[in-house]
Amino acid sequence: MPVVSITIDTEFPDQPAKDPLAVADALLDVLAAREVNATFFVVGSWARANPERVIAIRDAGHQIGNHSYSHCSLKRMTEAGIVEDLTACRTVLADLGVETQPWFRAPYGETAHELIDADAAIKRAGYRHIHWDARGEDWRPELSAEQVAEKALTDVHRRWPRPAIILFHSWPDSAPRALELMLDRLSSQGAEFVTVDRLNRWRAGIGRIRSTASPLSPRK
Repeated sequence: MPVVSITIDTEFPDQPAKDPLAVADALLDVLAAREVNATFFVVGSWARANPERVIAIRDAGHQIGNHSYSHCSLKRMTEAGIVEDLTACRTVLADLGVETQPWFRAPYGETAHELIDADAAIKRAGYRHIHWDARGEDWRPELSAEQVAEKALTDVHRRWPRPAIILFHSWPDSAPRALELMLDRLSSQGAEFVTVDRLNRWRAGIGRIRSTASPLSPRK
């Protein structure tokens, strides 16, 4: 059975959006209607401004990860600055009863840095970076919900039946309908939806099974 993890970067919009908080609420409604748990990577400053939304995400049973406090590109930060920013986000969310470690997604998904080892800074802060395998580019206002869903599905099907982590955002107008379309299509194709932490445990389990079954087999 193909395994899929829905991730939602939860942040202030950086493109035109009619009602970003209503979009976040609608995404929760779509997930609840289909009994799917997602992973929300939440920006600390967003959480501070919208604590009731964070609590709603938590109470609905979704996983919450760290998406930095400032949503500043890591490429513009020092190693100490990265650690401080991730720690600030963790603190805000911990005050709302959420432990985010060890799951982190960098702003824009970027960890490359010309001057420092950003991955080492992320590790120092107690996190590991989680990228994505599929995206519908929901942040592009010219794309319809149908186009966003199809783009994401195309990426997923390229990996099929390997697991896929799918990227959505909490604020684009197209996101709730696109998520609805994508979940329904993948459900009809037999996909299982898991959070990032469950996907990690599943991958670790598969690795142990393979290691036990053929300990001398070379990697391919």
